[in-house]
Amino acid sequence: MKFLAMITCVLFLFSGLAIAENLVNVHCDEQAFSTKAASGLTAEWSEADLGFFVYAEHPGYVPFAFVSRRPTKFNDPVNYLDNVYREYMESRYGSVETNPCQQVEIGGKTLYCARYHYTTDENQLVLLRAIEIRNDGDVEYGAKFAEGQGNSALSVLDTLVRYYQPDASSDSDASVSLSSDSQEKILEEVHCAEQEFSTKIASGLSAEWSEDDLGFFVYAEHPGYVPFAFVSRRPTKFNDPVNYLNNVYREYMENSYDSVGTNPCQQVEIGGKSLYCAQYHYTTGGNQLVLLRAIEIRNDGDVEYGAKFIEGKSESALAVLDTIVRYYQPDSDVNIDSDTDTSLSPESTDSSTSLYQDERFSISLPDGWQIKTSGEYASFAFKAWDPDHPERTVFLMMKAEPFLKSTEAKEKYAEFSRLFPDMGSYSFFADAPVLSPVTVPAFLHLLPEIRTFSAKYAESGMSVAPDIFPEINNVTVLDAEQSDLPAPENCADNAVAIIQFENDAGIPCEGIVTAQPTVSMSYDLDGVDTWFNTVYLFTGVTAGNGELAELLPTLSRCLSSFTFAESYTGDASQSTDETTALMRFHANALQSIRNTFNSFYGAFMGIR
Repeated sequence: MKFLAMITCVLFLFSGLAIAENLVNVHCDEQAFSTKAASGLTAEWSEADLGFFVYAEHPGYVPFAFVSRRPTKFNDPVNYLDNVYREYMESRYGSVETNPCQQVEIGGKTLYCARYHYTTDENQLVLLRAIEIRNDGDVEYGAKFAEGQGNSALSVLDTLVRYYQPDASSDSDASVSLSSDSQEKILEEVHCAEQEFSTKIASGLSAEWSEDDLGFFVYAEHPGYVPFAFVSRRPTKFNDPVNYLNNVYREYMENSYDSVGTNPCQQVEIGGKSLYCAQYHYTTGGNQLVLLRAIEIRNDGDVEYGAKFIEGKSESALAVLDTIVRYYQPDSDVNIDSDTDTSLSPESTDSSTSLYQDERFSISLPDGWQIKTSGEYASFAFKAWDPDHPERTVFLMMKAEPFLKSTEAKEKYAEFSRLFPDMGSYSFFADAPVLSPVTVPAFLHLLPEIRTFSAKYAESGMSVAPDIFPEINNVTVLDAEQSDLPAPENCADNAVAIIQFENDAGIPCEGIVTAQPTVSMSYDLDGVDTWFNTVYLFTGVTAGNGELAELLPTLSRCLSSFTFAESYTGDASQSTDETTALMRFHANALQSIRNTFNSFYGAFMGIR
């Protein structure tokens, strides 16, 4: 209450001074409103901060006041000031003392008002933010000044509030509320055909789909550059959004950038919705950047939002983000991942999936399916199948090896096996398949030989059981192209392929698969490179010939639902940190594999 009394007193004293001074009209073309300021003061629009600023003393410096016409309504101004904006201030400045929201009279109007006290560059500053709820569009005001020196900024603020007036041409019956048709003059609807949803953005902003980043991007200032916000409709449900933001995505950021600071996941209100939200602070190109990522859990398909901006300059990106979130709407005839989504059963593709999990992993599978696993940690593999239609499978092999680089290497190991018959490793490598060229199609053609090799050495524990591999014989690669899945640096061919083949029962089948064959180090032995290569992330879905188009949406969703238990991934660190990193790297790739498969197969079907 002391804060309220002090502010009211100060504004009362200086409101008389402001009115008595020579006032001039100032107009904001960018947001179509006018107000007044004392003659001689500098007033200007800031595109970076999306506000109209009036400087009380020196142009461009504290103290100042500002006004901004909101593109959206404030559903809960108290929560916004006490929680959303407070958390933003704390993420930007660290220690921030807040005077909570109160209703205060400023400029003869009752506003919602809060103050934030903080230190920057050794200066003790105060930021006051106030909200006016209006039928013709809510307004946000503010003032910034040095602690104990607020008189001039508050005087300017009082005048801005008192004389604020939206342009008559910008309203209809003095109203530009979100429910009125005239709101389209401020906001315009945009549609994302690639993921079948719509939202709204401020008129004049640039919006585009990015195939590389699988997101719909809205640029707050310059097309293609920071600051921006984005939205992406998830192809799979988030089993654990907190773990995804705090661990999976954090580790991705740490692998991509040095010295990443993370504000852990919290539930935050954005656009009138409660979202899971985390922030990642990092440096690139000499710029201190912040990436905010937020997740909305929905029955019609989870949504991932984000915003990227320069540290300390977030307002334009966050304003865009707020609008995107508030107006996000999936197309009415699309249901990506609801509880009634279709999946496989022996007689029909119209049933539900169930969660299969143990202490190591979890995955959603069609009801009645069976699953087999092999290996541990970075060598983990599984195959799941419909027992009534075994040609229908979902499978994953984190790692397959060894693959010799040449027939000369194979002959060299055979020679050493004859010379040293007691050294079983020589005969093991002498039997290993040769992968040349190092491509996904060449690897697929090797599968019968790989299974024969595995059968010979599985009992000794030197190889996985052969039935963990998909039954792919006489394969024909119908189409293949490079995917956008994360891959190791030494990956030689990061391809996704559509194939036709026969299973062991001779049933014609089709599938979509991906693998990441890599080129390893060299070890020269008598002029022959005898070191071996490894294939990572061999994964895919298969079905009977003619079934894939119908079953792929469900089977790819199941594959993307796979995730390691955090405790199991943590246990891997007892082996090596490299093992843990590899598990998380591949688990992260699986998050987006559904979209990779579906988009590639859709394009293929369109041209076949």
